[in-house]
Amino acid sequence: ERQLGIPISPLFDRSKQGVSKSQVGFYDFLALPLVHALCSAFPGTQQLMNCFLGNYHYWRSVEGNGTLPHGAAAPKRTSISLRPEVSISPPVDPEKGKGP
Repeated sequence: ERQLGIPISPLFDRSKQGVSKSQVGFYDFLALPLVHALCSAFPGTQQLMNCFLGNYHYWRSVEGNGTLPHGAAAPKRTSISLRPEVSISPPVDPEKGKGP
């Protein structure tokens, strides 16, 4: 859109402030619960959860910082707490008896 010179769709302009907040909300309430359910049903999709967690932590660091860190690497985590009553952990591998 930017290259075509047309207005950029709401929430898709990464150069504007507030993008990190919308990204974190998207991950908190939609993406992570959905991927967690997918990984619980299909343990072979664990790498997908790892990618989602990496992106989630990247946007959390941006949100706390208020800027887009150039080349910042997201910290790797295996478990997060979205809200006090909800915790998302990677599924347990039934063959190994533990998570990744």
